[in-house]
Amino acid sequence: MYILVYLSTIIECKFNCSISPYLRDRWYLVNQPRTILRVRRKSVVFKEPGKETLRYKCAESKGNTFLLRIRDYRPGYHGYLCIGFAYIAYHARAEYSLVRLNDPSIGHSLMGPLLYRGDFGPMSLNDVCLGSSVPVYSYLQRTSPGCKFPKVLRHSWSTSIKIAWRVSFTKSDFTLTLMNGTDVLFRCEKRDKHIFQLRASSITSGQDGILCLRIKSIRNDPFYDFEIARMNSGSTEMGMIMTIPRGKPFHMHEDCDWIDSPARSEFLYTLPKA
Repeated sequence: MYILVYLSTIIECKFNCSISPYLRDRWYLVNQPRTILRVRRKSVVFKEPGKETLRYKCAESKGNTFLLRIRDYRPGYHGYLCIGFAYIAYHARAEYSLVRLNDPSIGHSLMGPLLYRGDFGPMSLNDVCLGSSVPVYSYLQRTSPGCKFPKVLRHSWSTSIKIAWRVSFTKSDFTLTLMNGTDVLFRCEKRDKHIFQLRASSITSGQDGILCLRIKSIRNDPFYDFEIARMNSGSTEMGMIMTIPRGKPFHMHEDCDWIDSPARSEFLYTLPKA
């Protein structure tokens, strides 16, 4: 059943939205563990097995309340969703509760969009976030550490990184081979598009090593195959690797401290065969 909302035309204006770093991660609903909620700086993606993937853009925010929109979700209609995040300290597994702040409409009771006619102009948080007639909420838990590198990366590469002789990728591991021949093995913990969060266990006594790397392929370059940039400050191996207490949780968008800053790129390449 569709719920269509008709409102008077409003003046078009631009709203601001930015989702806090501590919310940007890959989550699932505790009572629906096969669902995935990917929260990024200005977007939210919701995946439910066997159902349509919902890709929302953040239209407006106020604190931890967010107005999300899917343009042209149905012919002549945009889809809107208003949600709020609340930190919780009493749950055994969850970090946040996620609450719906407008009436449900299509599909999923928590994350399905409410339809508004597209010719009314952009809706604001005050227009949409009016509360739900039926309480709808769920607890959120971060997904467990673990990610995979793209198949095209799973090789050994020469590199312009000054401290490294070469780097190697397997399905979930990254090996940094230093100039003295020492191998530092990292496990892929989290991935967000081109950014990878890597951990080396017990790199020093009682400390794990962390690397946050942005890796992008380079097209039509006669010398280089990939561009690689570090997204973290560091304290070991010439300032490249960040150290944290062994086993301490690490959250990409909170703790990769250079993630929103310009980063100097290094390169990966294959040497021509003799």
